[in-house]
Amino acid sequence: MTTSPLRAALDAVIAEQGCSLTDLTVLAPKNDPFRIDTPARHRDGQWLAGTAAELGLGYGRIHLRGLHYMVLGRTKPDGSTYENTDKNWEWLQGDCAKAARFLGYIPFDQITDQRNAEPVIREFSRPEPYPYMTVGIDIEIPAADEITPRLGVADFRGVQPYHLVMIGETARPGRYG
Repeated sequence: MTTSPLRAALDAVIAEQGCSLTDLTVLAPKNDPFRIDTPARHRDGQWLAGTAAELGLGYGRIHLRGLHYMVLGRTKPDGSTYENTDKNWEWLQGDCAKAARFLGYIPFDQITDQRNAEPVIREFSRPEPYPYMTVGIDIEIPAADEITPRLGVADFRGVQPYHLVMIGETARPGRYG
């Protein structure tokens, strides 16, 4: 059994940082690609690579569902027969294909899974709205830069709480002088 590049990278970080495998596991242990380097996963990956070679696939690309149909009737590593069941399909795509790719038994892009259509990229373009109003007749509202604002107050009555009164005297000439 060889060590996968992912597991080798993980072991290097564990040695460098002094942490555990559990500390570095992000996904569920069964799904984490860094934890796929187990004897059972090597067995499954080798089985799929050997079966693909027996079927004459070489390095040709094959759809995962097509591979499922091609291995029907073959003996699985546990001695049972691979049948067209959901359980076997889950095992093939979840254990075998993943292990064979991540552990390097088959090229990663040899098995394709084209469940999703190519993405459609829509670039955003800012709309340029224009003002309008409709009530069954056409009314044109001028553009904002054509409108002159006016201020006004309707029915204004000034009321002040305080009044200032200024009283002053004037000096007569000569009196203070």
